[in-house]
Amino acid sequence: MKRSLLFMLTSVEVDPLGVTRIYTAPDFHVRERITTHAKDPGVLVRFTVKGPGDPHIQVHFQPSLNLMWPAGIGGQETSWDQDAQGFLLSEPTRQFRALISSPEATEHSETNNDRRGSDFNRYITLTLEPRPCADGKCAALVFAGQSEKDEEVHATTASLLRMSSASATGDVKRFGSSEIVKVTTPDPEANRAIEWAQIALEQSWTCNARLGCAVVAGYGPSHGSRRPQYAWYFAGDGLLATEALLHEGNYERAAEELDFLYRYQNSEDGMMWHEISQSAGFLNWARDYPYLYVHVDLTFDFLTVVAEYDRVSGDQAFLSRHWPATLKAYQYCLSTLDKGDGLPRVPADKMSGNEQDRLTDELTLSASWVSAAHAMFELAASMHDEALSRQAESASLRARESIRSRYWDSTARRWDSGFTRSGTATDRTSAADLAAIASGVSRVIALSTDKAVNPINLYGASKLAAEKVFIAANNLSAGRCKFSVVRYGNVVGSRGSVLPFFQSLIDTGATSLPLTDDRMTRFWITMQQAIEMVNTCHKLMRGREVYVPKIPSICIRDLIVALGCDFKIIGIRPGEKIHETLISEDEAHNTMDCEDYFVINGTLKVPTIETAYKSDTNPDYLNIDGLRRMLNGTATKH
Repeated sequence: MKRSLLFMLTSVEVDPLGVTRIYTAPDFHVRERITTHAKDPGVLVRFTVKGPGDPHIQVHFQPSLNLMWPAGIGGQETSWDQDAQGFLLSEPTRQFRALISSPEATEHSETNNDRRGSDFNRYITLTLEPRPCADGKCAALVFAGQSEKDEEVHATTASLLRMSSASATGDVKRFGSSEIVKVTTPDPEANRAIEWAQIALEQSWTCNARLGCAVVAGYGPSHGSRRPQYAWYFAGDGLLATEALLHEGNYERAAEELDFLYRYQNSEDGMMWHEISQSAGFLNWARDYPYLYVHVDLTFDFLTVVAEYDRVSGDQAFLSRHWPATLKAYQYCLSTLDKGDGLPRVPADKMSGNEQDRLTDELTLSASWVSAAHAMFELAASMHDEALSRQAESASLRARESIRSRYWDSTARRWDSGFTRSGTATDRTSAADLAAIASGVSRVIALSTDKAVNPINLYGASKLAAEKVFIAANNLSAGRCKFSVVRYGNVVGSRGSVLPFFQSLIDTGATSLPLTDDRMTRFWITMQQAIEMVNTCHKLMRGREVYVPKIPSICIRDLIVALGCDFKIIGIRPGEKIHETLISEDEAHNTMDCEDYFVINGTLKVPTIETAYKSDTNPDYLNIDGLRRMLNGTATKH
């Protein structure tokens, strides 16, 4: 009898070296361990089965041999490799190949590479018969790739199959270096978040044979021929990573990241680059695609981070080696300045941090110029160029004075985040408040989500760490600036949320939508409600509070029904919760009920709530009719 393991998944364990999934049924138990090893271009999956009988494991997959977007190859074919006991994917030049194989393979579907009655989108199967081993019965499945001359899929497969606890010692050392600063606090959750942040920093270090080694970012699923999400090289994320590397004392890696950033700087005008696809080495990325030199703000941020590296590491040789390129970056920043106020303007063919509104200038960019010019003041002093040092500091001070007159709306008593090319002011970018701290902002709110409460994945842990660090900023501001947090659930229709995903499937003709678990609930808030909540809290905040709005819960199953579709259960994904929590049990005794919202504050001496605030026990439940009204834009305010 065939059974889908997706419906028997009972636990997922994540550690720095891989993922373990446990499947349980009344008569057997399966442990699936997914790992990579060193520089082998492939993935190893080991199955351990315990239970009576002779179990078989059937693997289904759709062959697709291609490069990451936007590069591509054509004419692929799939054949059975009897010696390797697997499917060999190849193309006419034989440069690009992949092998999906198993020593325990006993059966396989037939390949078909002609056009007579073929379904080229069909799945092919590989049946594994686990063999007796010390822990029960075991089988291995290997995915090996090949794109470079020194790679060969059969050799990669053999290397991965030889991997053992002893051979993985080098992989373990990546995450246990004694040269990296380890931070321990009284808060166990904060400790775990910090530890996983350092693990993620190491895991993001990726070497591309044609491009070099650096930090990648933007993890997400592939979408066929669409632009992926992404595991690309992003200069902005690389700069953030460099600061993190400096803070943990990993100066050598920080220097390597900066070297990579310098490598792709525009040699003509000094502008720093924005993003590089993993397949850029097969293309003329700079000439044929509009993604390399597009973000003005990165050059400003780059100078600030270079100065931080110089100040923290004392690596004078590094700065001397890159000084001509550093000067070019500074000259690029100067070329964007308005002669009237000394603040940067975004060229018509470029953009800054706000990609949606395409502003002509931004508060965030101008604040970055204050920092960048001060950074050049320090860098020039380090290089003993006193004249340049004085000039840069003068530019920084001038910009600091100009920011208030340019962006402070004294009538509305708020900061404008920037101006459109028609001259209209906008305050839509929440990052503007953060950027304006250096100009005297007295209140700042960070936006968080329910993922920060009892996190079970790295994304949630980073949210939790951000909340803790943000609230702790009150200890550093000496009362000059107050910091609070607004924490809420899913924003209806926001980018990356479930509603646009479902709608995109419906637009392509889907009548049945994927659902991981029919019990799944989520907190639900409209964009307008979120904005109103932030505005209210900004007026009320005293610092250190975490504000949580009272919002309805929905069942994702009901949302699908409200959209007029059927659903198909696909099984819960690793790191996903059945229900979300906005206030944990531990936070409840420090939480005050304020009619339309809750306030979490560890110093409260007033009556508190009695239990956690969870999406499955929330008394405010949005039923199918309520969801339909909300989707039609007629829902009443909750």
